Amino acid sequence: GVDPQSLSALVPLVDILPTRTPVNVNTAPREVLAALLGIDLGSAERLVQMRQKTAFEALDKVQQQLRPDVVLKETRVNVGSSFFIVTGRLRLDERVLEERSVVQRRGSGASAEVALIRRERSAQFAATP
Repeated sequence: GVDPQSLSALVPLVDILPTRTPVNVNTAPREVLAALLGIDLGSAERLVQMRQKTAFEALDKVQQQLRPDVVLKETRVNVGSSFFIVTGRLRLDERVLEERSVVQRRGSGASAEVALIRRERSAQFAATP
């Protein structure tokens, strides 16, 4: 539902996934939680502080921490993810190789597969002290 011009402007700032995906309440920044749930930044920060101690295992645990008028929809928010960002950095003498990949976990348990969605690599020379 985003026009091509807006989409190209967002590319440097966000990762656009191939499917509609709920926001993970266990990893989203407080600003995203506040906007998504319609709550103030203080309430969003409390959720962030709580999940740092123990991750939320179900949406009902999140709901208990919110005002009764805040409704959680599973299509918009969840407590898990199937998309992940994996980063790596290799340094050899003055050369540095950095890699950033977006991957998707498909399935669960021992039969789960991981599919590469996008990979970005950059090589550079390390700054010398």
